[in-house]
Amino acid sequence: MPLKWKFVPCLFLLFTLQSALTAQTKKPDRIEITGSVRNDNGYRPRLKMPAFSENGPVILLDEGHQNAPFNEGFARLAAADGYQVRRSQSKFDTNLLREANILVVLEPGVTGVEKSPSPAFTEEEATAVHDWIAGGGALLFTLNGFAAGPHSILSKLGVEFNPGAVVDAGALGAFGPPGSVNFVFSGEQFLLASHKIILGRSAAEQVKKVVMGVGSMTIIQTKPEGAASLLHCSENAQFYPDWRQARAVAKSNGASSVHAGGPVRAPYAPIGIAFALGEGRIVVLGDARITSATVFRSGGEYEGLRQGDNQQFTLNVMHWLSRLME
Repeated sequence: MPLKWKFVPCLFLLFTLQSALTAQTKKPDRIEITGSVRNDNGYRPRLKMPAFSENGPVILLDEGHQNAPFNEGFARLAAADGYQVRRSQSKFDTNLLREANILVVLEPGVTGVEKSPSPAFTEEEATAVHDWIAGGGALLFTLNGFAAGPHSILSKLGVEFNPGAVVDAGALGAFGPPGSVNFVFSGEQFLLASHKIILGRSAAEQVKKVVMGVGSMTIIQTKPEGAASLLHCSENAQFYPDWRQARAVAKSNGASSVHAGGPVRAPYAPIGIAFALGEGRIVVLGDARITSATVFRSGGEYEGLRQGDNQQFTLNVMHWLSRLME
């Protein structure tokens, strides 16, 4: 599995960055994404008090469904907090899932995105995961806006999203090195302050700022009734569909064409949700890089777990899924 991915320039990204961002700000009039993303091998979480001293819950970390190879930071953080991390390249079935307390699926369906998308999961897998959660399992599922094709697991759970990325001028953070843009989600405008995942178990664990990278953040289009929107956009958000995938999906469904319109308004659209299913719990995030530790560009700009309160947010998600928080 490659540890370093090159960004492929595409009209979608260039239009999003150069038109949407610069039209809404006074920042430089041209922004280009070039370079590469790789795992942040220097990331070493140091926790004052791990949640589990021994025999922590078992995390099944999925690596068998066309996942992006950026899960090392999450694995280190979970292990540092006392979880038992077991990696899997197998299809999901009852026998595999019964050995785990929490299933973690980071950025599935990404490899081969330039080709015609194919489902990352089978219907049998989706049913197995649904039933396992309903019986008391827990799932963390993180998306990538350029994931190839629909995900039957999410559909089975009542969650839908469209390929593409969201631009939110209301959350636009500071420009760093040339080509660097972040979205900063802070305060009640963006965070559900009443949820345990945001509050933490103490004031020291409270999440005050979540930072996301441009180009990877997508919105959750449909969520189950009663699902809490942990992170959500401002009223200014706009969604830019990835028309490469939309055309490919339409073609695979027998349609001759698909209309490539402009961006659509997405006010207050959710980026992260949490909800219960039967006896189990689920968190779905529309930006996988919150829970990853990566280095972007040859200049060494850190993303993910080193930024804002992303590390604490990820820990709080796991604590809620493992029922340290009720």
